[in-house]
Amino acid sequence: KLGNLTLLGYKKLKTQNSNFNKKKIVYSKPNNRSSFDITKDLCNLTEWDENAFLARHKEMVGTLERIWML
Repeated sequence: KLGNLTLLGYKKLKTQNSNFNKKKIVYSKPNNRSSFDITKDLCNLTEWDENAFLARHKEMVGTLERIWML
């Protein structure tokens, strides 16, 4: 499933073993190295649970289908 994947760049090192609230703080900070909109969207969520995961998966599949014209 794609819902649990995101682009992080160097931020992964800071967050790989952190809980969702800590990750949101790091993901929301702008920086000059990488600011991925796909990751920033996670900051709008209040929690990361199965429903959020499945909704994000569906959204990402739809985006890829539009990009790749599937």
